Amino acid sequence: MNSANAVPLRTPGYAELRYGGVNDTLRVSGAPSLTAMAQAAEPSVSTTSSSTGGSDQVPFASAEVPTLFFTRGLEPNYHTPNDKQVNPRLLNETIQIGLDVVKQMLTPG
Repeated sequence: MNSANAVPLRTPGYAELRYGGVNDTLRVSGAPSLTAMAQAAEPSVSTTSSSTGGSDQVPFASAEVPTLFFTRGLEPNYHTPNDKQVNPRLLNETIQIGLDVVKQMLTPG
């Protein structure tokens, strides 16, 4: 793509979608500008600016790259052979909010 035709992102960064599968409450953490976009997409989203813990976004946040981490929390079978439960409704809701955040990032202004 010619750089003259490139779409400038309002907020470049790193996003991780971790789907725990069974919890209704969606939480997002990371850069305040990105968590605000997630909350604008869905006001019931619980937000925090913290990017601590052992997830993949932490090295990016430590290097001052804006991050956004989506989670519905852990479920008892996480990272076990029984880790196969997916609630399609919750997964779809999470993906739709993530897509809305990307659309906001791509919108000039």
